[in-house]
Amino acid sequence: MKIGFLNPQLEKVKLYVYDSSSRLLTEADLGNEFAIHKAVDLSKLRYGNYEVVIGNDMDIYEYQLSIE
Repeated sequence: MKIGFLNPQLEKVKLYVYDSSSRLLTEADLGNEFAIHKAVDLSKLRYGNYEVVIGNDMDIYEYQLSIE
């Protein structure tokens, strides 16, 4: 999964992936640069629905991810 995130506060940004039972599966530190561009390998996830959360101390963004 490719991630692009603007971080004008220059805060530490983290990524979390949860399964459909709200269990934390993956946690990654994305850095604290102004413009964050990363690729995260999710190839080990099984088919199903997941929630991806990206955030810093100021903002949190939640996305639904479906692997079929």
